[in-house]
Amino acid sequence: MNTRSRYVQALLEKWTTQARSQMRGPSHEELRHRGKLCVSCDAELPPPHSVGYRQCIACQPGDAHAVYMAFRYVIGDRIWRCRLLDEGEQGKLLKELTFTHPDKLREMARRGKAMTFKTAERRVNHAIAACSGAGLWLQLTPDQYLKLRR
Repeated sequence: MNTRSRYVQALLEKWTTQARSQMRGPSHEELRHRGKLCVSCDAELPPPHSVGYRQCIACQPGDAHAVYMAFRYVIGDRIWRCRLLDEGEQGKLLKELTFTHPDKLREMARRGKAMTFKTAERRVNHAIAACSGAGLWLQLTPDQYLKLRR
């Protein structure tokens, strides 16, 4: 292959790479930063789109109560032990629950809006698969919080 054909081949590769990147469009991260996607659930946000990370109405905490859920697997008993601690009362133990199946933990985290971020979902799934423990913050509605306090 001579020098001229290498030069032409390099130009073609450069042009095709540029064309591909232009066709691909902005990434999800760029759209989140432009204010077009919810940072929590990737839902489209209504205009006007201001620059910066925003959340949709469903993901905004509002009057939610923050509760820390710490869970771990007890090997001898073959159960998942879950402790719920209140943020407002300096980490006071609200309730201790036990589950035999990890899907209950996932459901509890989903209902508490802890699984809205992909990293939190991966962390919970990894901790369950490894039979270890983890902790995450739940954003409970006033009704959920009252049921938990009983």
